Amino acid sequence: MCKARVTRALLERAIAREPQAVREFVAVLEPIFRVRIGRVLLRAGDASRRDIEDLCQDTFVSLLRDGGRLARSWDPTRGSFENFSALIAKQRAIEELRKRREELLHDDGQCDVSEPALDSSRMPERIAASREMLRKVFDILRAELSEHGSRLFQLLFVEDREVTEVCALMNMQKDAVYAWRSRLGRRIEEIAATMGGAE
Repeated sequence: MCKARVTRALLERAIAREPQAVREFVAVLEPIFRVRIGRVLLRAGDASRRDIEDLCQDTFVSLLRDGGRLARSWDPTRGSFENFSALIAKQRAIEELRKRREELLHDDGQCDVSEPALDSSRMPERIAASREMLRKVFDILRAELSEHGSRLFQLLFVEDREVTEVCALMNMQKDAVYAWRSRLGRRIEEIAATMGGAE
């Protein structure tokens, strides 16, 4: 027996809100979303059943809203729709956790660069050693970047996403993502070096 999967035809019918297609769409994807979202929340020690259900629902809404704009950005040549949408679900969970952290930090009057996913090994040791410097470097870099560049910076350096994930989420080729990662890394080091020399 073949395993049910989301085809382009099923996707279009689900976007058109055909009841049977929507049921099939949800039946295939919901178990996948629950696993991906659950893993993210469990690592943060905050995986309530209600939160998982809410984020699953949010993912479905995101995929199908605006005439399925996000869902239609899926490129079948780069992988299955299941994998593509699972990355979206994971992203929603990460964004929810970050929002909660920012709210807590704001309430405590602290800065907002405590993301545990931040990979300081990609940056000079001098940056990782100083929380305040790190915040300033990121503020400067974000001010320089376009919306597209800021999103890539968020995915590659703050959320520490794999290049393949970024390709799927941003609909980009691997070479382009690698080029952005290299360019952003060099710019981070340049900013940090300038700040270090001014101290």
